[in-house]
Amino acid sequence: MSTEIHCSYHLGHSAQWQCRACNSLRCAKCVPAARSPLWGTRGAVCHECNSILEYVGTSRQEIPPFWTQIGHFFKYPFTASTISLVIALTILAVIAETIGLLGVIVWLANYTLLLRYHYAIIEHRAHGEPDAPDLSSIFERDEHSLTLQTVGASILAVGGVALISIKVSPWLGLGLGVFFLIAYPAMMIVLAMEKRMLAALNPLTLVAFISKIGFPYLVLLICYSLVVGGEVYLVPVLSTVLGATAAQALTIVGSYYLFFVGSVMLGYVVYEYQSELGHVAHRHDDEDLDEDGFDKQRAQAETYMYICDRKLAQAKDRFRPLLDRFPDDMAMYDYYFRLLNVCDDMEAQIGLTNYIAESFLKENRISRAVSYVDQTKKRYPAYQPEKPELAYELASYLEQTGRYSDAAGYLRHFHKRFPKSLLIGRAYLLLARLSYERLNKLVEAKALLTFVKHKFAEREEAQEAVAYQQTIEQHSSAV
Repeated sequence: MSTEIHCSYHLGHSAQWQCRACNSLRCAKCVPAARSPLWGTRGAVCHECNSILEYVGTSRQEIPPFWTQIGHFFKYPFTASTISLVIALTILAVIAETIGLLGVIVWLANYTLLLRYHYAIIEHRAHGEPDAPDLSSIFERDEHSLTLQTVGASILAVGGVALISIKVSPWLGLGLGVFFLIAYPAMMIVLAMEKRMLAALNPLTLVAFISKIGFPYLVLLICYSLVVGGEVYLVPVLSTVLGATAAQALTIVGSYYLFFVGSVMLGYVVYEYQSELGHVAHRHDDEDLDEDGFDKQRAQAETYMYICDRKLAQAKDRFRPLLDRFPDDMAMYDYYFRLLNVCDDMEAQIGLTNYIAESFLKENRISRAVSYVDQTKKRYPAYQPEKPELAYELASYLEQTGRYSDAAGYLRHFHKRFPKSLLIGRAYLLLARLSYERLNKLVEAKALLTFVKHKFAEREEAQEAVAYQQTIEQHSSAV
């Protein structure tokens, strides 16, 4: 039976974070770029109480247990790219053995490529990636010098055990050596995930890691030891069947392949026990957001949570400052427009509608302006644009698209609403044409033309009004 826990705000999403103070669960949509340093030194925090959010991960009941994935472990690196790398590593190993002292350089290159892909597999599988990483990962810059850290950790572990055996006690040295052998898989995982050699060598860190996994770590240890130590039992079997030379070549190939199988095992354990280990398993595209992108997504997420909690005033207060910061980002204004729809704030929505519509009008995108105006008009029928240019352009567009009554509504009483506008004459000429040709209001059309003819006697609009009056009279006489 599934025990998956769901987000308190997006019910179809699995919860990954929790605020214990607010007793609420959050998904990745609620906590964008959760591991980004843009959250500050404390990390992701609750929008409500500012408490640090705790990672809960994916429930282990939702992930197949380690022991059921043996087939997957062997299949995961059995790809064309990985096998190509195995063959290349084998060739490098053979070359290193045949060119003498220069072979050291070739061996170092071989070892570096091996470890880079090893850590790439661990990290990919730990993040739930179902496919092997691309080979390009081995040529990327090793910012954490994991190859050197691995060599350093091995030298320090072996050297420390030897020193304690000689200087302190052989039994203590033996015990420490056995501990490091048992903890070797844990060392590889800690180094892969934390990128710190000292953490991988710290007995307390290793014990804590093993204890979080519990008894299944023993299953990992046995499987990993059998797989990575494959050379021990491959050589005798292959030598009997194929002969010493062929057996040696195939053993090298098999050893590299099995080494990568072991890498998959290490990564899968982290993925399976992500909640216990505090590991954020799922990668998200938003982890590389810049500061502006992060602030936008965080504000939208937190505003949405306020809305879900019916804290509409807090939702507006959270989002409104971003409009001043990003005055040209119409997507942000669209989000705020929809927020105001929920809040039922007439004054704010009318003001925002005017701003958005005027912005689209400047870009000659009148259809987009109309879509916002229509929504506001439907909610608040008394709405009228506050600027004459917008009212006139809306009416012109609506007239062209066959919405004659709506167009007329933005033109009536134009001289009262915008007494100083230079568009009054044009507006009433358009309204007269609509009234006569589309709305069957002859009296209104004649009154408008008379108004324009006398009000703007010295302007072009008066001449157009006279000409249109004559057209109406001719048409009436013909009828």
